[in-house]
Amino acid sequence: MKSYKLIFFLVFSICITANSQLSKDSISIATKIPNHPRLLLLKGEEKELLKNIRKDVYWSEMHASVLREADRIITLPLNDRIFEGRRLLNISRSNLQRIFFLSYAYRMTGEKRYSDRAEAEMLQIASFSDWNPNHYLDVAEMTLAMAIGYDWNFNQLSDQSKTTIKEAIISKGLMSSLKTNNSWLRNSNNWNQVCNTGISMGALAVYEENPALSVQLLNRAIKTLPISMNEYSPDGAYPEGIGYWSYGTTFNTFFLAAMEKIYHTDFGLSAIPGFMKTGIFSQVMVSPRLNPFCHSDVGTKIGFEPAVFWFYSKTKNPALLYNQKKLYESDTNKKYLRDRLFPLALIWGASSEASLSNPAEPKELMWLTQSRIPVAVMRSSWGDKNSIYLGFKGGSPSANHAHMDGGSFYFEANGVRWGLDLGMQSYTQIEAAGVDLWNMTQNSSRWDVYRLNNFVHNTLTINNEKQLVNGSATIESYLEKENFMGLVSDLSSLYSNSVKKALRSVELVDKSYVVVEDKITTGDKLVKLRWNMTTEATKLVEVSKNKLLLTYQGKKLYMLVEGVTNLETYYKPATPSKEYESQNPNVSLMGFEVTLPPNTSQTIRVFLMPEKEIEIKGFKSLLIGIE
Repeated sequence: MKSYKLIFFLVFSICITANSQLSKDSISIATKIPNHPRLLLLKGEEKELLKNIRKDVYWSEMHASVLREADRIITLPLNDRIFEGRRLLNISRSNLQRIFFLSYAYRMTGEKRYSDRAEAEMLQIASFSDWNPNHYLDVAEMTLAMAIGYDWNFNQLSDQSKTTIKEAIISKGLMSSLKTNNSWLRNSNNWNQVCNTGISMGALAVYEENPALSVQLLNRAIKTLPISMNEYSPDGAYPEGIGYWSYGTTFNTFFLAAMEKIYHTDFGLSAIPGFMKTGIFSQVMVSPRLNPFCHSDVGTKIGFEPAVFWFYSKTKNPALLYNQKKLYESDTNKKYLRDRLFPLALIWGASSEASLSNPAEPKELMWLTQSRIPVAVMRSSWGDKNSIYLGFKGGSPSANHAHMDGGSFYFEANGVRWGLDLGMQSYTQIEAAGVDLWNMTQNSSRWDVYRLNNFVHNTLTINNEKQLVNGSATIESYLEKENFMGLVSDLSSLYSNSVKKALRSVELVDKSYVVVEDKITTGDKLVKLRWNMTTEATKLVEVSKNKLLLTYQGKKLYMLVEGVTNLETYYKPATPSKEYESQNPNVSLMGFEVTLPPNTSQTIRVFLMPEKEIEIKGFKSLLIGIE
């Protein structure tokens, strides 16, 4: 029996990976579905959910906050069809937040004023000439907003409003996905997840109007979602970083939960290798001070994650809740209420009786993925907010939303981001300036953007050149022991026009200091190498020729450089030269430049020691013996 299950699983995985056919259990038009409401919460399920909410102080507090936010929304003017650059996305997201919160408030209280306002919001959206199919995320999120509102308020809507709203869902949502701009069906990124979910929920909401169309769209999603879900293989990592993990994964789990509620199956999608492991990705990518390891197009802030509670409902792993408790309690301004999908946390969290009162502390201090975008994180502790956190980013600049950050590290200790990433640059600002932002070729103006090239990342720059777009930093080996964690990465293909070989190792030693090592093999020409670290340290002191001291609010970081003597150190504000780029207040670039002769192999070792100098004894480099 076990052999049969294994063979079936392998065949199923191959089919969805190749995107060659529908799931064996694809939806039939003959399948009966529940009456309204049918998305996520069936009729009457509010009572049990509310019962669970009232049993827990955290869920009770969140529930009350959502109701207060719904009250605030009622006082606001309706949204107009206002673009930001080429996008209507901000309006789509605002409408989704409004309608989801209002609909939740109506279902949990029965107060008609909430459904009345949701109806007004939907009629306003229906009056828009279109939902901007030229940027299809806008359509997807608007369709999801309308689907929730129509389904959850169905019994309160007037017949005329029902007709207007469902016609808008069909014509401006569903039908537009069949006509143009549906390249997202073939994408492996977050667009696939978001657009499939939005359109599918629209199809479920208006199912009675055209069952054949709805089934067609739902089966299309079952067939094409694996293209993006395969990206989680083998260990749950998300190649676009933690910010886009939140976006794509939350919509993805919305789809799975809705399908399971209606059809009592997710059609095998959650069994795709790596997907059920990705809950932990949301944990490890957050530092002890609750900063995200923000490689690629990821912002510098992280928030409470509703999707984590879907994973908890499936795995019952209390360690998934560890950072969620901290993120919630640190959000004193209740920014989580700006999350348009926040009610999902209550639906999944309270219904599964997830408790934030006493979550389990994760045990693994090192986490590493060998996925398409190799990433690793190491930490000295989970419980100490001042502990060391070290992240490493591999991969290629050619990946979706990637920067020229191959070989870059993130380093936090004693609550200070000694080595940080500037994060994403506003798309609208750059596009308005005429930058060809989505052209990933080597000579694209994208790579002139300050935050996107390698000059300001915590990696190497050789001969003042940009990393090669077709190159990729790989993780060649790694080691984890009780008092030693580290890895070796091959960066050679990123710099192959300048050097023969470039290896970098990053290591956390004795849970007390970090070592960054580079082994460079030069060719026939002289090499000018720059070692950079972007930092929030406010002062740099050159203690000696090879020893530097960084300080921040009385805290210290000692840097000891071994292997070269002709260092030219620098410390300067991280200020872009173009007015349209985001400023980086209170952030500096620091590091050193060194000249390497032709036809040599040189190892440069940098010790990063928080608070005090450490006498290094018996340190064994991972680079020893590697050519």
